[in-house]
Amino acid sequence: MHTFSTFQALPLHIAEKVAQYYVGTHRLCYSFSNTKENRIANAWKTLYYVSESWRKLAIKTFCKKITLTIAADIETSGFSFVGWPQSITMPNDNNYHIFVKDIVIDIHNVLKRIKETDLLILSGAWPSSLIFPVARTARVNIHGNVVLDQEDIHAAENEKLCWIVQRLQQSMPRRQEFKLYTELSFIRSQFAVPMQCAELKADNLLPMVLANFEKIDLNTTSIQVAKSYSHWPNSLCITNLRYNCKQNIELFRQIVKLGASSLISLAVYNCPRQYAVYLVQDNSGYPIIYPKLEKLDLSVHMAASKEDTCKTDSQIIPFPTLKHLKLSPAYAFADDTLFRGNSDTLEYLHIAVDFDFIKLLRDYNVFGDGKYQKLRCVVSEKLHRAYYRQLDSDEFFRFAFGLLSPATHTISLKDYGNFQPSINTISTCPYLDNLQALDIKYTVLGLSEMRNLIRLLPNLTDLCCTPGEDTADFRDNEQAYLPDCFSSTRHPLSRRLKCWVLPDPSSFRVELVAVVAATLTILCPSFTFAAVAIGKRKAYHQALCKLMSSELYAQYSDRLLCLFNEE
Repeated sequence: MHTFSTFQALPLHIAEKVAQYYVGTHRLCYSFSNTKENRIANAWKTLYYVSESWRKLAIKTFCKKITLTIAADIETSGFSFVGWPQSITMPNDNNYHIFVKDIVIDIHNVLKRIKETDLLILSGAWPSSLIFPVARTARVNIHGNVVLDQEDIHAAENEKLCWIVQRLQQSMPRRQEFKLYTELSFIRSQFAVPMQCAELKADNLLPMVLANFEKIDLNTTSIQVAKSYSHWPNSLCITNLRYNCKQNIELFRQIVKLGASSLISLAVYNCPRQYAVYLVQDNSGYPIIYPKLEKLDLSVHMAASKEDTCKTDSQIIPFPTLKHLKLSPAYAFADDTLFRGNSDTLEYLHIAVDFDFIKLLRDYNVFGDGKYQKLRCVVSEKLHRAYYRQLDSDEFFRFAFGLLSPATHTISLKDYGNFQPSINTISTCPYLDNLQALDIKYTVLGLSEMRNLIRLLPNLTDLCCTPGEDTADFRDNEQAYLPDCFSSTRHPLSRRLKCWVLPDPSSFRVELVAVVAATLTILCPSFTFAAVAIGKRKAYHQALCKLMSSELYAQYSDRLLCLFNEE
């Protein structure tokens, strides 16, 4: 292994010692700072100048991302490395481009009347001979407020953007991913007021992008394509698509129809509930099948009316190979469309539920016996909006834990009302022995309830929950709390529990957190860490030290001192 490859994995404090050695040897100026960012920059600065191997590493690190800024004044446009430290001189050779992995095109006020000379100037800054051999990702940011005549709105943007994509095609032999972000506000010169719908016309741009990149991210609400798709290819070879369909649902339908056969990952945002059906059938009602799709994230507009939901042909299985399914905030269908045929493949499930959705799942026997045996991770949220039929906390817990399979090792439950379900609710659920991580951050559990829960989950290693106070006199008598806990607990409580994750700490007494963490440490031999906000670690540590002044806690001081480790 090369020296600079080894250095890349060194902890900061060791890198600083190496830098200090070279400061002494080469008498270089090295300034110290209390902030980690400045300490890293200073270490890099020293090592960059004193070692050829580490200089190569610095160039490789700082040249990962390159930005081409195209401003209204086209002559100021050019490439730059945004992450390059100002204190280090840029390399004067042309080898930087071999390290570039991400290319960002930042376009400011480009939608003006374009001249041929503008593209000539850009060609000088970005010659066709410039190759980024390992670059895989291209991101185009388009933003600005532009005064335009009505007839100028589309001609300039199409010409320049197509030129950019052509250059990307030439410069990125290993290109994979294209991201388009827009933040546009057109102003008509005649009225001098913002137009309500500022759209980017992409009739030529999108077919070119879709034909040249495997992964597409269209996170924009201001994109327009003509209704005719006659010049589009008959099929697309895209594998990953992220699409914000808040405005242009027709474009979404076209891309999905052409790309379904090759898509592996699909994320759809801001989809109107009534249009979700276009995921699985075209305009004529013919089914759309995704034979390779493994990941689906679907975010639909919430709607009070259940009439917006739809049903599909029960014989159609649109997602036969699905492994990851995330639905938010609500389910868009009136049947089991998204759950058909994938009970043998699904490994990750994230759903938000209300009374009606749970009833639908039970009516269609979606999670019946023997189904979804490969589920490894379950995330479930309880819907709280007024137009959803509410669940009580016990029913929500019972449903979520009922999803566990022999393969499930992680479950996360979100009820934003600081609810307190009965632990007995889940005591009869199957597969509790397999669970390793439980995230119920919005659930308030006193220490006695935490003990009961941990006892039910013998292989649990990580727990996230909100601490609650078991008794009214706890505020005045923390010291007496631990002996009472010992007397009602079989020691050790768990041999697997290692970490307790504390949610937002703003409302917790530091003394309460310290006692809970200390108690878990004593009752669970493997417990070593309480994950808390960095800014609160000092206060928690001081509260812990105060506890250790008593003989009862002092005997465990060697383990307790590491709980809120600041390193």
